[in-house]
Amino acid sequence: MSREVSPAEQLLAKCLAHTIKRRRLQLGLTQEHVAYTAGIDRNHYQNIEAGISDRKTRYPLNPQLLTLVKIANVLEIEVTELLSDPLALYQHASHKLTEDTTATPKPLKRPPQPR
Repeated sequence: MSREVSPAEQLLAKCLAHTIKRRRLQLGLTQEHVAYTAGIDRNHYQNIEAGISDRKTRYPLNPQLLTLVKIANVLEIEVTELLSDPLALYQHASHKLTEDTTATPKPLKRPPQPR
């Protein structure tokens, strides 16, 4: 049985994954090193950087807080920094959605009628 996944959930997962991968590369670390040092499974860490929960379902990444804390410690970064880009993206999207739903609808333009 599959569950419905929103585009926002997918986008946030990819953003978090990108942030984690970017920081790992800045430090010149391997995925294996980060996973081992954080005490998490290497395959799980690879899924995290891919932005997915697991390879079979391909559901968007939604890691536990403890996992993020462990990864942040290895990457020498605060958890809040890991989450800053995804949170900014979410806030921007939420604000945009609010603007779109409160704006006065524009009248639809009708195509010219053939004579």
